[in-house]
Amino acid sequence: MDRRPVRPLISLVAVISAACASACVLQYTVPLEGDDGCDGAEVLCGALCVDLTADRDHCGGCGRACAADEQCEDATCVPACDASEVCDGLCVELASDPANCGACRRWCDSDEICDAGECVRACEQSCDDEAVCVAGSCQCRAGFVDCNGKCVDLATDEGNCGECHRGCDGQPCGGGECQPDDCGGFPDRCDKACTDVASDPLHCGACNRACHPSQRCEDGECVADP
Repeated sequence: MDRRPVRPLISLVAVISAACASACVLQYTVPLEGDDGCDGAEVLCGALCVDLTADRDHCGGCGRACAADEQCEDATCVPACDASEVCDGLCVELASDPANCGACRRWCDSDEICDAGECVRACEQSCDDEAVCVAGSCQCRAGFVDCNGKCVDLATDEGNCGECHRGCDGQPCGGGECQPDDCGGFPDRCDKACTDVASDPLHCGACNRACHPSQRCEDGECVADP
């Protein structure tokens, strides 16, 4: 990053008249409005001209520094990835990530895997939407169980609350128990689920914002399962 000290904005020249013993003339130049001495899209941060779209110490604004393991791209601090891509602020492998296969947010179907950036069918049978294909077999995503061929979260599924086929008669389900309409002490209600959008893969960061079956929800963001 080429950061240049800005040229002086105001030049002050004191001229003392030899013919005047008690007075002097102060001459100065005021720059035009918007003339900060920086080139192109650079802006003045302190005494330096910087590019807010790429400068790690001034990313998106003067003094907004990125962390040691981040870089500045398009005025946003993103992870500094080695030999991988950044999708939605996360380092991903486009060649093998079924949630970002060949391009960011390009999902493979549940019966497919991502191979060399292409979605390839790997299970002979069709898998449930909340399953992944592992070694040729459909497996429910982490934390979900199979209830008669459907992968469900027993903690929040209103038709399988706490165990398969245990319904809540129209009430929401939370923590594997039928809950009142206000969901009691749960921080969020999404449809018939009493949940926490910080960790729910079906409602990650917001209601009905689902993560790919190969991902988990962490702090309201979809991340790849280890």
